[in-house]
Amino acid sequence: MEPHRFLLQLGDQKFWVESRVPLPPSGDFPLRVEEIEPKVILKLLSPQAPGELKIDSLLKRYLSADVPLENLADRLSLLVKAGPQGMPSSVQRALEEVRSLLRSLPDLSALRQDTLRRLVENSGFFWENKVKNWMEGARGEPLSQVLQEDLKGLGMKLLAQLQGVGREGMQEGDPSRVENLKQDLESFLQKVEFYQVLNSRSPERTDGLFLFFPFWLGSHLQLVELNLSFPKRESAQGGEDGFSLLFLLNLPSWGKVRIEVQMREKTLFCRFLVEDRQVAESIHFGFSTLRAHLEKLGFASHLQASVEGEENMKETVVQELGKEAPSLLSIII
Repeated sequence: MEPHRFLLQLGDQKFWVESRVPLPPSGDFPLRVEEIEPKVILKLLSPQAPGELKIDSLLKRYLSADVPLENLADRLSLLVKAGPQGMPSSVQRALEEVRSLLRSLPDLSALRQDTLRRLVENSGFFWENKVKNWMEGARGEPLSQVLQEDLKGLGMKLLAQLQGVGREGMQEGDPSRVENLKQDLESFLQKVEFYQVLNSRSPERTDGLFLFFPFWLGSHLQLVELNLSFPKRESAQGGEDGFSLLFLLNLPSWGKVRIEVQMREKTLFCRFLVEDRQVAESIHFGFSTLRAHLEKLGFASHLQASVEGEENMKETVVQELGKEAPSLLSIII
């Protein structure tokens, strides 16, 4: 066997491959598909540390029991509208704090300059970092104020109180509503922690950021998925890839909307995928206004609106990650 040439086994098939780095004569190595054109390039990943193995185990477990964001948004929206009826008096203050923060979330139909900042601060993804900064004295406000601005912090507080309700408290309230609220909070907190796990993976195993933001569209609460893909340092053709964004929306009047955005320097490519042809025509009608706004910001734009099959519209950012799943791939050389 020649140096840097190896026999790659994929299932029942074997291939001759070349390696740019020295490898032992045999072994089990994790690889990731880096390029498929003009030739297939596999990237050799570093061996997983025990912490990474634990993260992969969590990913597998969460992927198999994922709660749709659409259902979760409906449950949280009902929490705001239903009020404290049927809840024990011992948890009503914590419940009102959660409802108050949910009501104060931005309405995307009335965008403001601080909308994105508020979405990030309230989302719950950075709760642990806020507490760390507070403990180190970086925040000059009391912990109670830090708690009031974070959905994960308030959700954990309310869930702990609900779990501590005794028999007397359950007699005072509606046991079925208490149990439903506990399940809704557990689902929301697990969802936030799931995305936190996704973003804690080694940089070698992901080139993106996965988030979801809560906001209102009129009377409907939305939990909108956002996938930010970072540009690779250099492609095989010698150029640089741009940033890309993926939004998955479920709008009351339009249904499911998938928005794919890619930016390369001052050129912006945007594609709207919807379920209904009339909705696609409505979006296309507004392209002239959108294009004019983008030109004022210095962007040359390429816009497209089309109808997507129902099955593809049901996919989530997390499901697309599951297709990638580089950490679940093991190839023997």
